[in-house]
Amino acid sequence: MSQINVNRPADTTESSSAAGANVAAMLIGLAVVAALLLFLFFAMGRGFGGPGPTSSPNAPAQSQPAPQQQAPNINVNPPPAPNINVNPPQAPNINVNPPAPQAPPGQ
Repeated sequence: MSQINVNRPADTTESSSAAGANVAAMLIGLAVVAALLLFLFFAMGRGFGGPGPTSSPNAPAQSQPAPQQQAPNINVNPPPAPNINVNPPQAPNINVNPPAPQAPPGQ
């Protein structure tokens, strides 16, 4: 007896609807990113309220500017650091309890 396998064609409605949803989500995301970039590029330069304040024709005369303070004195070339010797000379070796003298060999 021979065997015949009949494979049904795959149901493509689910995969095509999922692909359509993915494309729609991608397009919406791209539109949001583009709108955000346009807002940041064009709106940040002019501020959030339109043009800046304008002066009226009857503006009061400006007062004298405040006297400028003296600039701080900054020394770019500070004095040299003190000379610190990290390897001081060795102190002489003083033995407080010297060993007893030994008898010469041969006695």
